Amino acid sequence: MARKFLRILYPKTFFSTLSDISLLISRKIGKAFLRKEGLPDIATSASLFIKDDMKTLKVKFIPAPSKKHVIPIIPDFKITNFPNKYLLPQINRQILKDENFNVDKFGISDGYVRTFINKMNWVVINENQVEGTRNAKTDSLVNNLLRVADMDNDPLAIEFHPLCRIFLFNKHYISAEPEFVVSKRKRNKALVVVEDKHLKNIRRVTDYGEAQLSAEIIACGNENTMDEVSDQTIFAIHVISMRVTFYKAVIPKEYWTELCRGYPKKQSVEIMRWPMDNGKQTGLDLADPDEREEILKSLVKIRQFVLG
Repeated sequence: MARKFLRILYPKTFFSTLSDISLLISRKIGKAFLRKEGLPDIATSASLFIKDDMKTLKVKFIPAPSKKHVIPIIPDFKITNFPNKYLLPQINRQILKDENFNVDKFGISDGYVRTFINKMNWVVINENQVEGTRNAKTDSLVNNLLRVADMDNDPLAIEFHPLCRIFLFNKHYISAEPEFVVSKRKRNKALVVVEDKHLKNIRRVTDYGEAQLSAEIIACGNENTMDEVSDQTIFAIHVISMRVTFYKAVIPKEYWTELCRGYPKKQSVEIMRWPMDNGKQTGLDLADPDEREEILKSLVKIRQFVLG
């Protein structure tokens, strides 16, 4: 009955689960309250963002024509501190999902590398699960991946669930808490990391998680303008189980000025996406040796760009 009612209200929206329905119902109640209080009609939490909220903030995702539109252009010979030992050409998805997987079989003595392999195995084995404590395994792998790319080395630092805010009408109005943010010293947030632990959790109603990501990118950029309004370049990665998608947003200072006064009218934000498609399994696969190398190179290039 609830699905039938919502299909009348939202004929172009696909509702795959009851959680989709509860999300829309909670938003309807929230919007009614906001109208009553005379407040802006937009979700106040990044986790509740949908396409309508992105349109209100004039944010949209653009498929990148090529990798160079998202990943900094740095020749391979200029890459520094590349973690070659984590390339692991002998470790692939077929091996990682083997029920009898044992890292001892590969003759690898480095404990850090062995741990990274084991964490990939944990996630591959459990990637189709929905419930349970397996969420922590994905968190652990992503945290490990960022450290492998040397993202937790001063002047860079990994922050866990930092509170970031979007100010509308000169007031803190929208809150976001990304799983991870890589910041440069002096509160300069540079890389936002959002993850969805399991394939079955991803829903079309939130653009497969991109609606939330858009709010977190804007919130982190907004935090960087607290002391000085300036152009902001924010990178992001979206991790769905073992699939990694990269994003880049260049946000002009004029956008922040309009945002502080209310909803943007003239300024807008384009977030470039690579690989270009958006779906459950369209990102680069960390379990594939070639794509793992591409992921590591991209992270290292972002690190070097941020460090200047």
